[in-house]
Amino acid sequence: MCIAIPARVLSLSGDEAEVDLEGSRIKICTALVSGLEIGDFVLVHAGFALHVMKGLDDIYCFGGEEI
Repeated sequence: MCIAIPARVLSLSGDEAEVDLEGSRIKICTALVSGLEIGDFVLVHAGFALHVMKGLDDIYCFGGEEI
């Protein structure tokens, strides 16, 4: 089983994004997702964005806070 961690997109450049992952800024590959915008949340595993979380239902399930 693998674990994906939610991260907020800070900037985009081609197939890469800089994200805030639990307080650390890291670069990830975004080649596997589409429609990504700055401010979106993505699920990250092994340096790849696997899923874009657009709806509030997706975001609320990670802590119940309004973002």
